Amino acid sequence: MKADYIGVSEMEFNPGLDEEDDNLLFAEEDEVLPTSGETWKIMIVDDEADVHNVTKLVLRDFTFSGKTLEFISAYSGDEAKRLIAEHPDTAIMLLDVIMETESIGLEVVRYIREILGNQILRIILRTGQPGQVPPKKVILDYDINDYKTKADLTDDKLFVTLVTALRVYDNLQQLEQAKNELAGYSHNLELKVEARTRQLQSALSEVEAAHKQMLTQEKLAYLGILTAGVAHEIRNPLNFVNNLAHITGNLVEELAQELSGGKPKEEVVKEVLSLISENLSDIQNYGSRAGSIIRNMLAHANHKGGLRKQLCNLNNLVDEAVRLVYHSAKSRVKGFNATINTNYDSAIGEISIVPQDISRALVNILDNACYAIQSKQINSAADYAPTLKISTRKVGEQVEITIWDNGCGIPSSIVNDIFTPFFTTKSAEQGTGLGLSLTNDIIAGKHQGCIQVNTREGEFTEFQIQLPIG
Repeated sequence: MKADYIGVSEMEFNPGLDEEDDNLLFAEEDEVLPTSGETWKIMIVDDEADVHNVTKLVLRDFTFSGKTLEFISAYSGDEAKRLIAEHPDTAIMLLDVIMETESIGLEVVRYIREILGNQILRIILRTGQPGQVPPKKVILDYDINDYKTKADLTDDKLFVTLVTALRVYDNLQQLEQAKNELAGYSHNLELKVEARTRQLQSALSEVEAAHKQMLTQEKLAYLGILTAGVAHEIRNPLNFVNNLAHITGNLVEELAQELSGGKPKEEVVKEVLSLISENLSDIQNYGSRAGSIIRNMLAHANHKGGLRKQLCNLNNLVDEAVRLVYHSAKSRVKGFNATINTNYDSAIGEISIVPQDISRALVNILDNACYAIQSKQINSAADYAPTLKISTRKVGEQVEITIWDNGCGIPSSIVNDIFTPFFTTKSAEQGTGLGLSLTNDIIAGKHQGCIQVNTREGEFTEFQIQLPIG
């Protein structure tokens, strides 16, 4: 049987029945004009046509929230399944339990909830045989929203039942709409987050690529500076060696001519031999200078080699470096002497470092301190007291090594250049300008530490080294 759709005009609720008559009246169906605009869809599922007619008659003037009712009629369980699938926006189903079978109504409930997944439709069971379908069992076993006997559904009670059901349906619909909107917002947000993440990953990749390129350019620039410095520093002693060798050759020829004359003048021979001796001494010094540059360059290039960090007693390492440098200075410089004050923090113990590298860095700084003291001692009054102070202390997760001297200090104009390769204030015979550059690479580069200098020209210089304990 085809379902009939009857619109109900929007009017004030007035069932048109005698207020004293509390029973449903069965009458011939009046013609009802369809309504335009929004409506509440009500599906009546019952195999008795009179039930359809009377329900529509009683509710013909029903309105709720400004909307009238649109009726959909089904006269069997199978027809109800088909129609509810076609009209998922149905608000209420007035469902008879017993139609073509005794449980078809309950099968329709299960089909709606489990197969169609429609959870917001308000299902109101109506039965004329309540004894065959116990209410408690139905309410517990099936997802229905109300259970009424047909005799109970008077016009007033039907009105109250529909209003209550429509309020719940409207709230559930709003919740579903909000849920869908939230899901949409969430999906859009996920898409935006994914897009932003891709942008950030792309930007990060670009930054990393740029960083690698900068490091490469920086290394190449450093290599260029280093190469130019090496060429310049080695060229000077080699030029002196070449010039002195040429001069010495001329002196040898002059001496040979003097000796070939038969009676060489003794004073001439002695003078030439003295000049040759001086030249040979200078050649040896400049050769040593070139050799020193090469050795320092090898140390500079290889300090990141295969040596690995190991646990080492820092205080012992510092003390050994102090003793080594001090005795070396005394043996090189006649009359060199200085008061050495040490203060080692016993709480430091062993830390993870490359002992050979840290020792080399300490020796470089201590050697400069001794040179500064010696330079000042030459031009100072007799009451000048050369002093060298060395201390260690634990500061949180770091250790701090301080080396202080009261030598000639460093002019403020060159403080920022002292870690630059080949920069030196020493004479060509006394320094290559690579010591502090190598020291900075060892402390800051290989050990992720920090080295700072505090100085005042003519008064003191203090180097502060910080190393991580781990």
